[in-house]
Amino acid sequence: MKIYNAGNQKKLQEINIWDSTCERNPLYKSLSEWASEIPEICFSTFGEPNSWCLDILTIANNAIRFELNDMYEMHRAMALLKQQLTFHDVKLATLWFRTMWKFMTRNLLQWHGDVLLPWVESRVSKTPSSNETITTLKRRRGMLEIMSNAACSIQSLVSRNVSTEADGLLVQCNLAKCIKNVNELGERVLEYLRNCEVLLAPLLIGAGVSQEEKDRVIQDLLLNILQTGRESMEIPILLSWMPILTKKAFIKSFLKDSKLRPISLAKYNEWQESEFEARHRDIVRWMGNRARGLQ
Repeated sequence: MKIYNAGNQKKLQEINIWDSTCERNPLYKSLSEWASEIPEICFSTFGEPNSWCLDILTIANNAIRFELNDMYEMHRAMALLKQQLTFHDVKLATLWFRTMWKFMTRNLLQWHGDVLLPWVESRVSKTPSSNETITTLKRRRGMLEIMSNAACSIQSLVSRNVSTEADGLLVQCNLAKCIKNVNELGERVLEYLRNCEVLLAPLLIGAGVSQEEKDRVIQDLLLNILQTGRESMEIPILLSWMPILTKKAFIKSFLKDSKLRPISLAKYNEWQESEFEARHRDIVRWMGNRARGLQ
C-alpha cells in the first residue's frame, strides 16, 4: 500500500509504509490524485463504444473506497510499528478532507442549493429491480457512514499528535471545519437519498404506476433543479439523464436559465451540437490519451 505525499503536487512522492502483495489498479485513484489530474468538469463523460470513458459515479465509488483504505492502512501500519503520527501525516489527513469536500460539492451537490445532481436518479432508472435500487441507495449511505467514522478517527489522532506543534491549533481548526462540512454534506445527501428511496425509486421501477405519474415526478425533480440557478451548460446533461425531457412541449415550457432569456429550441439544438458535444469529445480524447500514456 502506498501513501502519496501531496507536498509537491507536480511530482507525487511515494512512501511505502505497508507491505502488500496486492497492487492497486492504476485507473483506480484516490481523491487527492484525481483532484490534481482531472480537468474541472462537473459531469460524467461519454464516448463511442470501446473508448476509455470516465464516469463520475465510478470515480466517487473507487476514489472514496481506496482513499479510505489508504487512510486506515496508514493508521494500522503506524500502530503495528508503534510509530506516532507526524505533523506531515496530520496535514495529509487535512488535505484528504479538503479534497473530499471539494470533490463532493463540485460533483454531487450544487453550489447554491441542496439538490443532489441526478446520478441517483440515473442509477435508479436503469436498475432492473427494486432490490438492486435499494442496494444502490444503501451503498451511498454506507459510504457516508465510513466518511463520518473516518472523521472521528482523524480528529482523535489530530488531538493526540499535534498539540506540541507551533501551528497545531491551526491544523486542528482547519480539520474541524472540513469535518463539519463533510458531516453537513452527509446529512443533506442522506435526506435526499431517503426521499429518492421513498418517492422516486418505486415510481420509476414499481409495477402498476402510471406513466403520467412517473412523468410528473421526473418533471418536478427537473424544475427543482432548474429553479436553483443551474448554468445553461448543464441542461444537456439533464436531457441525457432524463429521456422524458426530449418531449418538445416540455422543453419549450421549462428549458430556461434564471440569468438568461428563454432558449429557443432551434438555437438550443445548434448550441448543444457545437458546444456541448465538442467539449465532451475533447475531454474523452484527453482522458483516452492519458490512459494510453500519450499525454
